[in-house]
Amino acid sequence: MDPNSNPYWAGSDVRLTTAEQLASFTVEIRISAGSGPVTSTNSFTDIPGGLPAVVSAQPDGSLLYRWTLTGRVLPPGTYTFGAQFNHPRGTRDTTADRWTVDASGAVGTAALPPLTGHF
Repeated sequence: MDPNSNPYWAGSDVRLTTAEQLASFTVEIRISAGSGPVTSTNSFTDIPGGLPAVVSAQPDGSLLYRWTLTGRVLPPGTYTFGAQFNHPRGTRDTTADRWTVDASGAVGTAALPPLTGHF
């Protein structure tokens, strides 16, 4: 969780560390509606050259943030992906919030199995 989160706003960050070049990946952060509506306020990544997120509201009221890399190679390093959103006043239960990373190495290397977790 972003250390600047407060009773009305929160940020959920995923850090991806790779020792190999990545030829493609998809990072998803799903924010549960939980006890009330959530609305996106922003998203970010520190990938050089940028990589915009596609943010979509889901039928269950959750938000899905998705970053997809194709057509270029990401060098080894650590990269942060952040989902930022407003929520009803109070402390949010993050139990149902999830993240997924699905990545493939550069040509000639094997794909990683998808990684998943929660906040």
